[in-house]
Amino acid sequence: MIAFTRLSLFGFSYITLFIISTIVQENFENFQEFTFLGTGILLSIWIYFIHINVENTNDFKEIIYVFTFLSFFTALASYFGLC
Repeated sequence: MIAFTRLSLFGFSYITLFIISTIVQENFENFQEFTFLGTGILLSIWIYFIHINVENTNDFKEIIYVFTFLSFFTALASYFGLC
């Protein structure tokens, strides 16, 4: 049940970010690319701080890893015009 909740949170967060950035991109060129690039950079910094603090036991590390990868992938795809 916890895994399903994490997956739902990830899906809701990604879809919300994707839809909002797609709507705003109609007015600002390359907005989606910079949004996902910025999100990926912020999540990378968060992952760095999680790994520095060894006693921190976050149970959602795998979701952060997947969201970071997908953010960078979406930024790259948006750069090439696939999104």
